[in-house]
Formats: sequence, structure tokens, C-alpha cells
Amino acid sequence: MVKSQPIPDEDAWWNGLMWVDGARMQAQRFEDVFNEWLDAEYDTKHRHRNSGDDDIERGWRGETDRDYQPYDPRRPIKVVTVALAMQLVVDLRFLIVACKHVMTALKRIPAVARPMMNGQELLYLMRNVSEHWEEVGGPSATKLALANFDHTTTKFASGQAWIGDGKDAIPMSRIHDWLECSREALVAALAG
Repeated sequence: MVKSQPIPDEDAWWNGLMWVDGARMQAQRFEDVFNEWLDAEYDTKHRHRNSGDDDIERGWRGETDRDYQPYDPRRPIKVVTVALAMQLVVDLRFLIVACKHVMTALKRIPAVARPMMNGQELLYLMRNVSEHWEEVGGPSATKLALANFDHTTTKFASGQAWIGDGKDAIPMSRIHDWLECSREALVAALAG
């Protein structure tokens, strides 16, 4: 059997640039879906709070629905659904996979010029868990559990989405900054 050879560094760096752009697009897509989820949660809670039969609640409903007939499909009611939850999870996993491809390309850059991010190891472990979802208790899942990192959670804090929960949660701003630094490092490597 013939052992495969790694591609030249320059090809890896070009691929890395492609994955940086892909990760940036996926980050935007994830944030859009995350915000849609937050809007749906808010709307659901708002509708529930105003579902009673007193004058104040009827007034709120009347104000919210003022421009729409009953059962109008254009009525702006957002609802938390299983499909939206699945889309959120899938978009997060695609983002993590794209970030892992960026990490792979960056390995070809000398360590002194390689951008690093707090939580990068957690993203790498999350990628392993999401790619090998059919396995229970693998090494990456064990490391995440030992780090007490809930990789299935997203939250909203400080005006942005965060991946994970607890002290090691990764804010999206950190991922955006890391992707920008990664782009600069890959361009510098190609300019050589």
C-alpha cells in the first residue's frame, strides 16, 4: 500500500484561507440562527405573559396584532421549534468543523507566527465529539467532561452568543478575532 504524502505548505495555506472564509460565513450563519432562536424565545414568553383575559393583556395583544387579521400568515409570531433547535445545533457543528480545518492549515505555519485562541483545544475536542457522535465516552468526550465543559450548550451574554457554558465558554467575538488573525497569518505565509 502506498503511503499518502502531505500536500505542499503553499497548497495547505491556500486551503486554510478558503476555510477561514468558510468559517466566517458559518459563524455569521450560526449567529443569525442563534438570534432567531432568541427572538422566538422572547416572542413565546411575551405571548404567554399576555395570554390572560384582563384589560392590560388584551391591550398588549391588540397592540401587537393591530396590523393583522386573525390567522394572517404574515403575522409576526415566532415560535421555538424542534427544527430551529436542530438548525442551531447543525450550524454550530459546521462552524466547529470549519474552525478545525483552519487549525489544520495553521499547523503548517511556524509556531511563532501561528495565532492561538483561548478555548482552541475545546473547539478541537468539540469537533471530535460532533464528528464521532455515534461513539459514547471517547477520549475527546472524556476530556470535555473532565474539564466540566458542556459542549452542547450555547448562551447569550454580553451582547453575543457563547459556545459552551461555564468559565471556559467561548464568545463568538473571540472566534471572529482568531479567524481574522488566522487570515493574516496565512496571507503572510503565502507572501513569504
